[in-house]
Amino acid sequence: MKTTSGIPFSTIVFQENSDAPRYRQLYAYIRDLILDGSLQAGVHLPSSRELAAEIGVARNTVIAAYELLADEQFVDSAVGRGTLVRTLPHLKRSSAAPGTGSASTERAAPLRMGFALPDTEHFPSPAWERTLRGAQRQATAASARPPLAGIRRLRKLVCAYLGAYRGVHCREERVLITSGGQQGLYLAAQVLRQFSEQIYVEDPGYLDARRAFSACGFQLSPLPVDEQGVRLDGVLQSPDPGPRAICLTPSHQFPLGATLSLERRLQLLNWAGACDGWIVEDDYDAEYRYDGEPLTALAGLDGAQRVIYVGTFSKVLSPELRVGYVVVPEALLPQFRAAKAVSDGAGAVLMQNTVADFIQGGYFQAHLRETRALYRRKRDRFLQVLRDQQLPVAVKTPPNGMHVTLMLDDSQSDREVARQMVARGFEVLALSKHYLAAGASQQGLVVGFTSALGTDYEDFASNLAGVLHRGEDTNRHPGAGRQCPVQPGRNEF
Repeated sequence: MKTTSGIPFSTIVFQENSDAPRYRQLYAYIRDLILDGSLQAGVHLPSSRELAAEIGVARNTVIAAYELLADEQFVDSAVGRGTLVRTLPHLKRSSAAPGTGSASTERAAPLRMGFALPDTEHFPSPAWERTLRGAQRQATAASARPPLAGIRRLRKLVCAYLGAYRGVHCREERVLITSGGQQGLYLAAQVLRQFSEQIYVEDPGYLDARRAFSACGFQLSPLPVDEQGVRLDGVLQSPDPGPRAICLTPSHQFPLGATLSLERRLQLLNWAGACDGWIVEDDYDAEYRYDGEPLTALAGLDGAQRVIYVGTFSKVLSPELRVGYVVVPEALLPQFRAAKAVSDGAGAVLMQNTVADFIQGGYFQAHLRETRALYRRKRDRFLQVLRDQQLPVAVKTPPNGMHVTLMLDDSQSDREVARQMVARGFEVLALSKHYLAAGASQQGLVVGFTSALGTDYEDFASNLAGVLHRGEDTNRHPGAGRQCPVQPGRNEF
């Protein structure tokens, strides 16, 4: 006899303004119920058809959420048997399950070492509050309908910033302000599907970029990554035309951290020009280079306008802002504007004005300089703590970015290690889940270091040592438990 969940899923509230699509919000909601013990081992989740009808979403939304839960090994799924919650170690039951009618709004503490999140203690809150109040007064006085591409002042400031710091020179007409970097990727996927049925992606690579392209009907063609970034052998030596699009993170490859070599950058641009192809450059955290200024973006070398450049303010300021931008080749502007018109229109104008004032007031650059120095110190301290602990992991000093990749011995299961670290209250990513090609994965952990506070580094290292050495769980973080349904940033373990 099946053991059913008894959870009223109909109480889930989807965040319509979130960067995260509904399937990810549903995945996070169910994941957290499993983590806090509200959904126990052996429980059958509703069928995808039943749950879709209960919560009022498309069945594919539920299927995608269930597939992600199965990928993470939270559930087992088999034809004829349904979807069952797996037995997981070190789970802590909270006092009240979400959706049970409890009036309490108390939440468990978020996971420590939150992945790729900024340091909130050093955010210039007084300056931000002043600019926000000023933007609110502007919004009250304004009556004109904002432009679809975003407010002109912010688009001009983006152009000036990219020209000065990323080597990308563009006119403001080519800039669209988006609701975060993820929307920029999704707009690119919507537009490029008109030109190609396939797209090259890095392997390992950023999962949400893949999902954006898969959701738009693309077939994904994986390209391996080495110390010089994505390998282009399969692109340059292919006997047939192959895909006419590629999505990559050239300045700081996610998740391995390599920088695409100049030779490969030029080869890639030549490829795009020769086959009438398009390149999506996800420049998610390139501001944080710790030796000298950030390198010129791939789009800065692109004289033929074959690169769609996607950027965000989330990594410097806060993911909660949901303000990003995309620099579009002129030939694709009509298609991008049409896609954005049916997406979110002009977007969050109040936040756009606030960010614009924050930049014009000099606060953005000052904050970037301060956090760049701060994160370098944090990186060095984290690596020293890992060395002092003498952990059985291989780690390279990352020259830029907001995360460190720890390579494990092949005898270790990175997904199991990640799951146990989450149970102990730390957020990490399993490297192997970011691979697409069968048999190509390595075992490792991707760990954010910028949001760490207090003794987080020491506690993380000692807990990881306990997991890797099968040691006694003596340092479990008491705040481990269910997070909010949607955690901003690149945050899946």
